[in-house]
Amino acid sequence: MRARFYLIKKLVDSEGAAPIYINIHHRSHRLRYYTGERIKPGDWNTEKQRANSTYIGHASLNTLLDVLAEEPRTIERKARIARIDCTVEYLKAQLSYNRAKPRNFMGLVDEFIKEESLRNSWTSTTEKEWWFFRNNLARFNKKYHLEFDSINYRFAQAFIHVMEKKGWANVIIKNHISMTILFVSWAKESGYHTSTAYRNIDVNMSTQKPEANVVYLTIEEIARVHQLSFSEKESRYEKARDVFLFSCVTGLRHSDLKELRRSSIKYNYLVITSQKAEDSIRVPLVDLAMSILEKYKDSEEINPIPVVSQQKYNTYLKVIGMRAELYESVIQVQYKDYERIEAKYPKWQILTSRVGRNTFLTMAVYLGIPMETVSNITGHNIDAIKAYYDIPDSKKEIEMQKLHDLSIS
Repeated sequence: MRARFYLIKKLVDSEGAAPIYINIHHRSHRLRYYTGERIKPGDWNTEKQRANSTYIGHASLNTLLDVLAEEPRTIERKARIARIDCTVEYLKAQLSYNRAKPRNFMGLVDEFIKEESLRNSWTSTTEKEWWFFRNNLARFNKKYHLEFDSINYRFAQAFIHVMEKKGWANVIIKNHISMTILFVSWAKESGYHTSTAYRNIDVNMSTQKPEANVVYLTIEEIARVHQLSFSEKESRYEKARDVFLFSCVTGLRHSDLKELRRSSIKYNYLVITSQKAEDSIRVPLVDLAMSILEKYKDSEEINPIPVVSQQKYNTYLKVIGMRAELYESVIQVQYKDYERIEAKYPKWQILTSRVGRNTFLTMAVYLGIPMETVSNITGHNIDAIKAYYDIPDSKKEIEMQKLHDLSIS
């Protein structure tokens, strides 16, 4: 059994002090606990895993850490003498600092989101999704007073019922339950509880995303957007239009566009590290993309194109869509309970940043660009790409014409 201490420097407070955590390694398992103590990294000796002698109060802090490190060894030693199998579950049940952990369920949800957001460098979109989940769970908690032992199959059924009554789509409900399970699993690994009831949750709900949900622009619609003109007072719309067109011919997400730097431009390529891909992505730049970069080359901004927040961007896109007369009706499908519900919207009304990427993928399919090439450019694997594009009817007609060349006897 080994115990070691470390700081989580990403979680420093306003005074620059980081939390001290203890890791207990026992039978190929790792138990992690917050000691309740904080210290500035400059006052911490990483090699010795103790406070430096120059730190005021180092003696009492290091004594406390010695006690915390010795406790699991003492538990194991006493269990061996009493001929008790010191399993991981037994150890956690005996640890005083495990039993002393606070049990405020929603408070721990907040702690989880803040800690994991920093640790995993969540995008703003991912963080917003988690806070959206947290707020819905908090409303549910006001009536049901959640505890870790209560996160089980019955919780899932009650949560589904409440969310359905409020009109939420199945895909959101299922995501919320999956997020609950992820949080409760984290809390167990962190030593906040010992319940395993959450492992029995199995939600069988239809959350399929039909092709009708894929929104993209046709080549003719892209041309209409490109031909729009704006007054000097409408520069925000012109800039949003240019960013959208850039997305249509590069396939970049809004998050990736926002992270672009002038140093990302290498001759006729963009070389970037996507927020959702581990490897660098090389995106060839076509003439339209090059002309947009040229247009803003004298800007003093570090970003080579004028990207604004996603909320503003999506708002501007709807104005642009109306100007470009994107009136075609688009069917959007959601599932509530097991009922398939369709709603029609004019395309301009559901024009968002995602449509640029969908348009790129759909055009790539239409033009016959190999999926391996598209995968390499976008950072998506080939199976994942299928959820982002639609096959236009005109493309289907062209492909079906190949049947005329068959000699069937």
